[in-house]
Amino acid sequence: MHLYEQSLTICREIDGRYEEGTALNNISQIYRVRGDSATALKYLEQNLSIYRAIGNKPGEGTTLENIGQIYQTQGNHTAALPLYEQHLIICRELSNKTGEGATLNNISQIYQTRGDCATAFKYLKQSLTITQELGNRAWEDCILYNIGNIYRMQGDYVTALTYLEQSLTIQREIGNRYGEGITLICISQVYQPQGDYTTALTYLERSLVICRKIGNKIGEGRVLHNLVTISYAKGDYTTALPLYEQSLTISQEVSDNRLSQNKLRQCP
Repeated sequence: MHLYEQSLTICREIDGRYEEGTALNNISQIYRVRGDSATALKYLEQNLSIYRAIGNKPGEGTTLENIGQIYQTQGNHTAALPLYEQHLIICRELSNKTGEGATLNNISQIYQTRGDCATAFKYLKQSLTITQELGNRAWEDCILYNIGNIYRMQGDYVTALTYLEQSLTIQREIGNRYGEGITLICISQVYQPQGDYTTALTYLERSLVICRKIGNKIGEGRVLHNLVTISYAKGDYTTALPLYEQSLTISQEVSDNRLSQNKLRQCP
């Protein structure tokens, strides 16, 4: 942080506007990682003003995306959406296909959160087309997962499995263990509401092994939460209680009360 602040001071002294914008962005990311969103936004807004003043379109687009992600994380989707839409316009002007695909996915998450699955699908399928054209397998895996997850939440389990299994195949090909663990949970939630607890448990047990191996505590907590739900549904309260206690402990450790929530993934 101290070095970035020194860099910012020097940039202002020599009137290096481009470099000043870069320094402001770097400082904002440190505050963002620390969880100080208010300060991060202050630096990003200064950064945005500079990039617009000097006509740095790529920098402007990236800054709009960064600001949008902070608002989205805060649950302020009303503020995030127009920022993503501005970024999308810039990506298309610059023929930045990677940025366009990412922003389409970000926009889809907002509509999915609002319950507007039709619009979310529209953006996701545009993103998937771009991702497949670019041959970016990691992105393709993410978009396939997000599409499958929405179908699952709508109760279209057959279509959901089609997309989720494609996502799982890619994750295993590219060694995405984190994504594999999350997708196994999602697939279990296809079988669980249909009363096929045996198959659901098979996927959850595989996920639990992966989550513990890679240290994904939130993923581990989600698996345990689902295991509790199944145990209760089967009337197996003896099994449910220790699983619940483990899930509660993890929830408290990671300060996360969202272990049961189903969200779309942000792509890498």
